[in-house]
Amino acid sequence: MHALSALRGAVRRAVVQRPPSGCRAAYRGFASGDDATVIDTAGMPLSPEELQSHLMDSIQSSASTDLQLPDKSARANMWARILRSGTPLRQDPWPHPSGAATFWLLRHADAPTYTNVAAGDVDPFDPAEQMGGEGSNATVIAVLVQQTDPFHVLYGASIHPALPTTAATSLVQAAAATIAPERCEALVSLPGLCAWVRDGERWNDAGMLAACGEESAAAARAVALNQPRPGHSVLGPGTFNAAKTAWMFLANQYVDSNDELLEEMMMYKTVLGAGTWNIQHLADTDPEYMVLAGGATAIFEPKP
Repeated sequence: MHALSALRGAVRRAVVQRPPSGCRAAYRGFASGDDATVIDTAGMPLSPEELQSHLMDSIQSSASTDLQLPDKSARANMWARILRSGTPLRQDPWPHPSGAATFWLLRHADAPTYTNVAAGDVDPFDPAEQMGGEGSNATVIAVLVQQTDPFHVLYGASIHPALPTTAATSLVQAAAATIAPERCEALVSLPGLCAWVRDGERWNDAGMLAACGEESAAAARAVALNQPRPGHSVLGPGTFNAAKTAWMFLANQYVDSNDELLEEMMMYKTVLGAGTWNIQHLADTDPEYMVLAGGATAIFEPKP
């Protein structure tokens, strides 16, 4: 439906990718409400320094147990502790210098503010830098991108690796509050799709072959391997068009099996309300993304 801009490609490359976790969820229809937005005020609120310390301790703990990042349970528990403590958080809008988008940043409410632009008081946020550590994004615990030109769309949710996807829910709410939610779309990238298809040689899947046919399956194999079909000299538009039926079949299977993607899609739908998620073929034709996902992107379209 929409070709993604170069800005979206840059945002996607900066987003922290987590390994898949073990819980399942449905994404076609979600229950209303979001427990992560309910704050238990019992307890002592964390200071900005204590918040950063807790997050870094969680990362270091996972490293000491040979985990790449905190697992799903550890991230959910950390977010629950922050909410139960009543730690105040704020949502800061950061206009991209190009004027093409606004980045919404989740920070501790008492973190430094940058309001006197005329005096050179500029927010040091860097969209190409990961969160955590001592860099420009040290105080940022979640990011969301809102693009309004030529249409309203939310994408690029990036969360501190010690926290779950739902930590960005308030950013979706802040962005949606600036426009009518029924006019807002959301995008979720599928950067692990090609690797998932390759690892399982899923072009041989009997159900997919029966539903999509051998020609489309062979083209999907070429897309996943990033190489021309036998008898072809290049991996070009003809192959991607031939692969469409099989690639959409596989992309839907991939999304259904990936908890991180499902949680991100649930987060958007919980806030934006009525609408549907669909996988769009060749929605993002950035060359790097074509290698990662064959151009497939999950798109939430509001109900008319």
